[in-house]
Amino acid sequence: MKLRLSDNTLRLRLSPAELETFGRVGELTSVIRFTPDQNFTCRLQRVKGVTDTLGVHYTGGVLSIHVPDAQADAWTQTDQVGLEAENDLGDGEFFRVLVEKDLACRHKETPDPENRFHE
Repeated sequence: MKLRLSDNTLRLRLSPAELETFGRVGELTSVIRFTPDQNFTCRLQRVKGVTDTLGVHYTGGVLSIHVPDAQADAWTQTDQVGLEAENDLGDGEFFRVLVEKDLACRHKETPDPENRFHE
């Protein structure tokens, strides 16, 4: 699971294998170990009985993104690429969540001749 944080935006991208696991098991977890006793955990979880939008919860180094059952089914069983939600923080601020399928590029990039890192 790829995780990107930028200002008030969280973006998760799942590989096809991770998407299959999430669809079958209903949960996917990624752990980043900073030190032997300090971890950051990101968990994507399917939740039953909830019909609203994606929920975000952070407690004790664990960031959980809750996906309502119906949204999880629609996303994992169709061509739908992503899920998106904005959670109101008050004072005109929002926390945006994107959960997407990490699909392979269907076109080949043309290398920039000025960019020596493409060699």
